[in-house]
Amino acid sequence: MKKSFSTLQHDIVRTLRDHDLEVVGTETARNVVNLAKSLSLHSLDLLKREPWGKKDAGNRMIRFSELGTPCTRQLLYKWYHPSYGTPPMAEPDDPYLPIKFTYGDYIEELVFFLAKEAGHEVSDRQKKVKSVFPSTEWYVEGSMDGKIDGVLVDVKSAADMSFKKYQRMGLDEENDSFGYRWQLDGYSYADGTTERAFLFTNKHDGHIHVIDRSDTELLPIGGRVSLIGLRAEEFLDKGTLPERIPTKKTVNGEELPMVCSYCKFKWACYEGNVTGYISSGRPIYFVTKTPKGESFVEGKTKIRTPEAY
Repeated sequence: MKKSFSTLQHDIVRTLRDHDLEVVGTETARNVVNLAKSLSLHSLDLLKREPWGKKDAGNRMIRFSELGTPCTRQLLYKWYHPSYGTPPMAEPDDPYLPIKFTYGDYIEELVFFLAKEAGHEVSDRQKKVKSVFPSTEWYVEGSMDGKIDGVLVDVKSAADMSFKKYQRMGLDEENDSFGYRWQLDGYSYADGTTERAFLFTNKHDGHIHVIDRSDTELLPIGGRVSLIGLRAEEFLDKGTLPERIPTKKTVNGEELPMVCSYCKFKWACYEGNVTGYISSGRPIYFVTKTPKGESFVEGKTKIRTPEAY
């Protein structure tokens, strides 16, 4: 009997709980071999990830993963001034960062493998999709993760705290800090389907949570592309940058919001006027501090300012 996407989470749990290792059928053996191949290829990618390159002024392509970038200013730095995100303008990348990204790739492969083992139909893995907007000459391009039972799926791995937030609150405009909805809806727009869902996986304990967006109206992808294109052209023509994301006004001072604290371009964005500290294991950055803020950071580890500043 054909499975329904609505039972996916339940079926994966049942498969993990009840699978008989004494009986491994031909289909399972084939799936395991394909999984091993995919993981091997991702392991090779781990060793050959290339740094950002400067975007040519005539290049009007936006990646689907860039559609939801909360700060267009960040996107323009990344495209046209990538050196601002590397030493001496910014901190060096954590050398272990490729492992973090590759771990996410592994999780994606495991989720689709488990969906197959649970009896669900998997298709369109890494299908290339593209949307062209002639009025702006900008276009969006990329590869979607795949479909399960005909539903377009985007697999996201999340830290324990983030996973529990999405599990509790879902994903909406208020808590979509990284613009995930724009990426998924962009794939859906390009593929011509509205049946779409996120599969969030907790990196801490492996739990899976489905957020189905099939009954939600697609975000205005065309308008988003036009806005990004307009901002890029203004920057190339006049050097005009969009407004920064507003700082958070706290009792400790002007604090950069979370999305800025993880941005490589914050020092260039604020011309070096940023100080960072480690608080409860997380980075926190200030543009200005109040006297109370000076007390707050007392004794906390200070993040080294890039040498350019």
